[in-house]
Amino acid sequence: MNDQSLHKAAPLFEALLRYSRDPGVPFHTPGHKAGLGLEPEWRSLPDWSGLDLTEIAGLAWEPALAEAQELAARLFGAAHSFFLTQGATQGLIGAMLGVFPPGSTVLVARHCHAAVIHGLILADLHPVYVAVDRLPHWGLPAGINRRSLEEALAAHPEASGLVMTNPTYQGIAEPLAPIRRLLAGRILLIDEAHGGHLGWSGLKGYDACGCADLWVQGTHKIHGSLTQTGLLHVARTGPPLSAVRRGLDLIGTSSPSFILLASLDSARRFLALKGRDMFGERLPGMADLKERLARLAGVAVLTDRELDADRALDPWKLVIALNGQSGYELERSLYGRFGIQPEYAAGAQVTFFMAPWQQAGVLERLYQAVADISRQTGQQADSRNFGTAFDIPPLILKPRAAAFAPRQSVPLRQAAGRVAATTVAPYPPGIPVLAPGELIRDPEIQGLFEIERQGGTIRGLDPDGGIAVVKE
Repeated sequence: MNDQSLHKAAPLFEALLRYSRDPGVPFHTPGHKAGLGLEPEWRSLPDWSGLDLTEIAGLAWEPALAEAQELAARLFGAAHSFFLTQGATQGLIGAMLGVFPPGSTVLVARHCHAAVIHGLILADLHPVYVAVDRLPHWGLPAGINRRSLEEALAAHPEASGLVMTNPTYQGIAEPLAPIRRLLAGRILLIDEAHGGHLGWSGLKGYDACGCADLWVQGTHKIHGSLTQTGLLHVARTGPPLSAVRRGLDLIGTSSPSFILLASLDSARRFLALKGRDMFGERLPGMADLKERLARLAGVAVLTDRELDADRALDPWKLVIALNGQSGYELERSLYGRFGIQPEYAAGAQVTFFMAPWQQAGVLERLYQAVADISRQTGQQADSRNFGTAFDIPPLILKPRAAAFAPRQSVPLRQAAGRVAATTVAPYPPGIPVLAPGELIRDPEIQGLFEIERQGGTIRGLDPDGGIAVVKE
């Protein structure tokens, strides 16, 4: 094949076009759900290319961006909000670079996203990982373990602050006022990538606003902006804006997409004028769907009743399990037979991200699909595998030291006793099993193989299945 023929293909572009022609029912990110949550102006534009601009004088973009960020801050209760075009990852890493002094000790809830580990590396921070509670019947993280946090604070009074995730990927949220009191004057940085709407959904006191010094939202996940957008909010009692801005400047692009920036502004307007009310108004439909699914033979639905008394479940997340099928098998059945695409599958469970602008007919289609599958498998015995619960491995080297140390790749089966030089995490949701500087042990190795055996995706391993370790 000559070079000219080879370049007639555009594999990724063509794959996107194929999928867009028959996308199925989206119960996944982005939260606009194939445009349903976008303002009409986006859907009526015949061509978006005219919006793909850069920092030109005629656009008068600087005052417009400043006003747009101020309006976002008013909506989300912040002193200042920064628009992000590199996702919540940009906000987390930028905040860590800006507010924590290099070399300082920082408490990190272990169910953090891999982006937090990258922030530890770039900012040269010493992490003290805080254990998280788990739901034994689901194998899911349920929030920070309060006793572990108290012990970490007692053992490390020098800690500059805490980085934690709330709510979890599956929507489990915890009240933040008790954690704020434990931290006293230390910095509280919350990864609220999957939150920001809880107060609009009847869960006041679970949002980061009012407790966090800084919080980061992945607005594309449910708030309706385009993929790769997010917001970093700074509280009135938070760190100096100049420090936060400095951290963001270190990692941010100098040519942000104005289409992405505009989608943040548009999503804020939509939420303020209409969308946030929909989160409360359409809760009965979600509650009814969950109750009906729970009555199906062999179907389990995650509910508040399985959580600690002070925790709550985001009503716009749906987590189910079905007797006789792994989460991966159920996901394949839903998409292959019914055109329904969930967000995520692992172990026994499948997670769906819903949005209030989805219509009742779409929820009914999901119910009927699960009902059809349950008629075939629901009478089987409950043999669900709820996945592997990983302990926190011992930290041998600081993450930065391990990440930049001379390294070599070894087969994963032979890696026990070595020190990880990379982050290894099932994705989604991106919670690390191993972080740079940690001792690799047999339970982590076997757990990773089990995730692969079930059909999961693991990031951080070499293409041949090896793992990068610090060279001895």
